[in-house]
Amino acid sequence: METTHKTWIEEASVRQMRLRERGVLESSFLSVLTGECRINQIYYGRKGHKGKLAILQGATMIRLANAEDVPAILQLIHQNNDHLLERTPAEIELLLPTFWVAEVEGTVVGCCCLEIYSRKIAEVRSLVVREEYRHRGVGRQLVAAAVREATRRSIREILTVTSELEFFGRLNFKPVLNEKYALFWSADDEVTACADPEPPANQQ
Repeated sequence: METTHKTWIEEASVRQMRLRERGVLESSFLSVLTGECRINQIYYGRKGHKGKLAILQGATMIRLANAEDVPAILQLIHQNNDHLLERTPAEIELLLPTFWVAEVEGTVVGCCCLEIYSRKIAEVRSLVVREEYRHRGVGRQLVAAAVREATRRSIREILTVTSELEFFGRLNFKPVLNEKYALFWSADDEVTACADPEPPANQQ
C-alpha cells in the first residue's frame, strides 16, 4: 500500500505542476483511504476564485471540463453517436459548469454532464468512456461527480435515459421514484393525437 500510495503522490505532484502550467496558482493534495480504495483529491483554483475539486483514482483524474476540452468532448460523443445524442460546441460550452471529464496523462478519455432543468430535477447525460478505459470505474466516478453536484444544489430527483440498466442500477438509479414513473410518448404507436382520454378518478 505504501509503495502504491507513493506512486499516487508522485502522480498528484505531476498533476499539480500541469495545473500551474495552465495558470492555476494554488493547489493542495489530500489522500483519503476508503475501505480498500485510496482516493486522491486535488483542490485547485485561481487566486481569488472559488476552488474546484479534482479526484484522482489511480492515474485517472475526474475534473470539471473547461473550454479547452470541448473538441475532445465532441469527438467522444460523435464516436458513440449510436447511443448518444450529438452535441454542438455551443451546447457544451453552456453546460461547462456541470460537465466533467476523465483525464489520463493529459488526455480526455471520458465525459459526463449534469443538465439541470429546475430546482427539483436534473438529468445525467452524455456519459461516455473511451473503449480501452472501460471497466475501470471511470464511468462510475463521472456519474458520482454529477450526483455530488446535484446533491450540493439540493436537487432531489436525478434521472437518466439509458439502455445500461445494470450499470445505473448499481449506482442507485431506479425505474420508479416515490411511485412515479418516467413515461415516453412514441410517434410509432397508433395514437389519436386529438383524443382526450378520461383521467383517472383520483386525478380529477
